[in-house]
Amino acid sequence: IVLILILQLSFTTLYSQEKKALSHDDYDSWNNLESQQISHSGNWVIYEANPQDGDGVLWLYDVPDDEFKSFKRGYKAKIASNDSFIAFSIKVQKDTLRKAKLDGKIKDKLPKDSLGIYLIDADSLILIPRVKSFKVPEENKSWLAYLLEKELPVEDTAKLADTAAAPAEEKNTEEKKPEKKQDGNTLVVHDPLNGEHVRFKHVSEYSFSKNGGVLSFITTRKDSIDSVAVHCIIYPGLELKTIYQGPGYAKKAIPDEEGLQLAYMLTADTGKAKVYDLHLWSVEKGKDLKVIDKENPAMPEGWCVSENGRLYFSENGKRLFFGTAAIPEEEPKDTLTDDEKVSVDVWNWKDPLLQPQQLKQLEEE
Repeated sequence: IVLILILQLSFTTLYSQEKKALSHDDYDSWNNLESQQISHSGNWVIYEANPQDGDGVLWLYDVPDDEFKSFKRGYKAKIASNDSFIAFSIKVQKDTLRKAKLDGKIKDKLPKDSLGIYLIDADSLILIPRVKSFKVPEENKSWLAYLLEKELPVEDTAKLADTAAAPAEEKNTEEKKPEKKQDGNTLVVHDPLNGEHVRFKHVSEYSFSKNGGVLSFITTRKDSIDSVAVHCIIYPGLELKTIYQGPGYAKKAIPDEEGLQLAYMLTADTGKAKVYDLHLWSVEKGKDLKVIDKENPAMPEGWCVSENGRLYFSENGKRLFFGTAAIPEEEPKDTLTDDEKVSVDVWNWKDPLLQPQQLKQLEEE
């Protein structure tokens, strides 16, 4: 019995010496494994290891060679269906972003994410700064598209120097009419294996067909008359086709899974309440096959195609699904001046706080 007690005491002493007391600081180093993916071939596995606080790591596991490769601050990774490359976003360092916020930088001037493209066979990494989003086809093709962030304004120092040096009487006092601020961002369509790429400005949205054969996108232009263009690119060769170009507004240009047809919404209405028509366009024939508007016999009276409904094709491309909604009405013109308008706060006796206190604490809540 004595021997057993001695052994138990010795084991307890050794075990207590090996244990480490946890503190709240230890929680930040615990990693969450997230966004696990396996390539179509099964040769590659990717996942994120993200701590509770701090910068995470994107891990790439080579199954046949049993090797790991890591990319600091990588996330949202996508593996090309033919295992040719892996694309992923790269977060700004947390400390860098925090310092910029403390310095009072506005949202547009904060540091932005980058895009990393890892070429598997070449074992090389392409880095592209200031990327807002990217997309990779689900099947078959080795290309991708990414949308750049807005360009930072560049101060024209030469112009400032010329203005300062010019005599007062020679200064041009004529005011130039400011150009309309353009919507959309620059879209880059890129084949990372051969380096071929093209750029398009003022892009509002873009979408791949599932098989990767077609990329559709919409460009806008603000001028005296707002105009829009709907395009698609055929792979390979990055052949551009313009589906529609003219005044108006468009949204939701969506190809079917095989890239044989494309649907998009279009309106010529310039007011806030817009009524969209739905167009079905054939990639092969290069023309609209069908237009569905509010006058369509199947449309309920007083209804139209919903701009907010989900738009998608069936798997075989024989059906196109879309939402409908009541025709939107323009809001009546405001005929009251500011001093004629009345503002009322409504308080209920069941509210735990008085209305002025609720408004005061609104931001905290």
